[in-house]
Amino acid sequence: SEVEAAVQAFRETGNQNLILLQCTTNYPSRLEDANLRVMQTMVQSFNTQVGYSDHTQGDIACIISVGLGAKVIEKHFTMDKLLSGPDQSSSADPEELSRLIKNIRNAEMVMGSALKEPCEIEKKNAWGMRRSLVSKTIIPAGEKVSENMLTFMRPAKGLPPRHFDTFLGKKARKDIPANSFLTWNDFE
Repeated sequence: SEVEAAVQAFRETGNQNLILLQCTTNYPSRLEDANLRVMQTMVQSFNTQVGYSDHTQGDIACIISVGLGAKVIEKHFTMDKLLSGPDQSSSADPEELSRLIKNIRNAEMVMGSALKEPCEIEKKNAWGMRRSLVSKTIIPAGEKVSENMLTFMRPAKGLPPRHFDTFLGKKARKDIPANSFLTWNDFE
């Protein structure tokens, strides 16, 4: 209710440029208190972008928050963790901040897109990785095909396995040797 009241007050000013940051106010904050999934609730409830204000030690909460939709990461920074102050232990030093940024960029990269399609390397590898419908045994001419006569093998130079049921009960037009990639012309 407090977040809802704050969002309402913010929007009543006419400003719609709002990003809500999930935060656990404790220095350092425990990982089990991060509650990152609430960012998804905030997106749905308030139709806004979200981020994460991190007070944990390490990178894991920040990286996971990116996977859950964080567009902003706030991380305390220090030049020296031995300085006095309540948040030095949860602050990143220059090396840690550099690593965190690199890991966040990698997390963004591996997130990809919502579109399911093969990447370029998968397109190149598809022929060798996919299987074809193949004779498991010798299929004599005139013989009706049964399940135990067919199998699947790489590469994808023959008919796709989805045609398996199509050939069951069909008669071979000629003798088909074992381990032959099947074609439509092999059967009546």
